[in-house]
Amino acid sequence: MDNFLLHDNWFSQMEVHKCIDATFEEGNTRMTNSQIISKTKSSDGLKMLYKNELFKCGTGVRLPGKGMFSVHDSTMHEFTTCPVWEACGGCKPRQGGFPNEFKGIKYVNSPVKGKFQWEFEVVMRDLDGTLSETGKKNSIVTPDMAILDKSSCKKLDAWSHGGVGERSAMTRRT
Repeated sequence: MDNFLLHDNWFSQMEVHKCIDATFEEGNTRMTNSQIISKTKSSDGLKMLYKNELFKCGTGVRLPGKGMFSVHDSTMHEFTTCPVWEACGGCKPRQGGFPNEFKGIKYVNSPVKGKFQWEFEVVMRDLDGTLSETGKKNSIVTPDMAILDKSSCKKLDAWSHGGVGERSAMTRRT
């Protein structure tokens, strides 16, 4: 997907389930030069229902539960309540763990970066430090888990949003 625009993501989200037979080197499935806007003024005051319940929040991009996916040179806007990133589209609990890569990520008024539900859910390769906003090239964002060497990791509070079973995010330099 190139030059993709998704807005009023308050209701809908981009969700990738599987990227079959893809590698980063061979040009995997990717989103490039795109804009995702959580909520615009055009949706203010709308009573949006999902399964007869008031719908409150949609994730910007739900990463695939299988395969490799890349997001390059894309901007995320207005994620003040909902997370920009969530892992494991189409997964059952405790599935996932596939790597994704990111570079050239920009956030505009988007303090809520991500949400993780279980350890080993995803590996997010931050090629240039823009995903995590740490500026550290080739770092990794992943859910917190007991096997991580805490001396080489830093907790990222903006990535600790979720619900039941939520996990904090950690970034580590590779």
